Amino acid sequence: MPSDKEPTPSFPTHAHWNASIGLVFCVTALIVFSLITLFSANSSFAISQNYFNKQVIFLGVAIVAAVFVLTLNLEKLRKLWPIVAIAVVVGLIVVLLIGAKVNGARRWIDLGFVKLQMSEFAKIGIIFVLAHYLAKYQRYVDGFWQGIVIPCIIFGIPFALIILEPDFGTAILCALVCVTLLFIAGSPVIWLGMFGLMGAIGIGVLVWFDPVRIKRVTSFLDPEANRLDDGYQLWQSLLAFGSGGMNGIGLGQSRQFDFLPEAHTDFIFAIIGEEMGYPFAAMVALLFVFFFTFAIMGLRQVKDTFLFYLSLGSILMIVYQAFINMAVVMGCAPTKGISLPFVSYGGSNLLSMFILVAIIINCFFASAKKQRLKTVEV
Repeated sequence: MPSDKEPTPSFPTHAHWNASIGLVFCVTALIVFSLITLFSANSSFAISQNYFNKQVIFLGVAIVAAVFVLTLNLEKLRKLWPIVAIAVVVGLIVVLLIGAKVNGARRWIDLGFVKLQMSEFAKIGIIFVLAHYLAKYQRYVDGFWQGIVIPCIIFGIPFALIILEPDFGTAILCALVCVTLLFIAGSPVIWLGMFGLMGAIGIGVLVWFDPVRIKRVTSFLDPEANRLDDGYQLWQSLLAFGSGGMNGIGLGQSRQFDFLPEAHTDFIFAIIGEEMGYPFAAMVALLFVFFFTFAIMGLRQVKDTFLFYLSLGSILMIVYQAFINMAVVMGCAPTKGISLPFVSYGGSNLLSMFILVAIIINCFFASAKKQRLKTVEV
């Protein structure tokens, strides 16, 4: 026990509370943007009302799931990592075998009343298993086998299954997050770079021999010339931003909602720019910057290795996905089927994002509790 001369220090500046409140604020603001846009952005009130109502239901389910995750003991749950790993692989295989086929891709399991996109939940499982591995073998990740080969197998199997759906966007997102975690963990940079280059070449070959995806790349390079072909979606997105300008054309006045494919899901950022103007679109981007800032504030206080990697992976999954989506919508990257976290319409992505936020906050408080207990024992 500490002596009278040495008072028990508290968790530094209560950073876990400050960071958590900041994260909740950012998520709440993004949800408000989502609901306003879904309610207003269509000439058909019945259609927009349907999107709005369903999203509210999805939001309720996501909040309940997040509260449940907040109550979990993540370190005890860590013992179930083999079950999590098997569940990820089995879930992705089931999608390939019996999943609903939409636009040439098998990404959803149709339950009748709802469609579940299993790759969204695979993201969580991949982060969880990799965090367990990096924490357990922290001292050995600077080696070739422990730092490169085994981790690449851990996320390589689900990566390959997601590619087979095919869902190149989600696969690339998961790879970016995993490579970043390995880099921070101390995996050999040269080998990590070589494996990353091999992966990039492999993706490039798959894209080259896929007529649909190679057209997306060529259309991205010159969207105006391909505006009536494979560049139609990107061109309509750019038109939405262009017509919105600084002031926007007004809520409920969207013209592109009826012409832009997936306007309520992958390209909702363009509708925000059209209806509300550049300042509000920039505000959405800044909210993700603030989200990352608050998350790093809390992460700096996380001393437990497993909780650190688990929370960091969750942070990167959300932030990377957000900026990939915005890059695609603004024509800075080839078109991919990636949703904007907390803003795009859809139950699976909203649920997975809320679970990731709950994991981040849970890690902050679990780490704070461990630090207090250690201090009391000194």
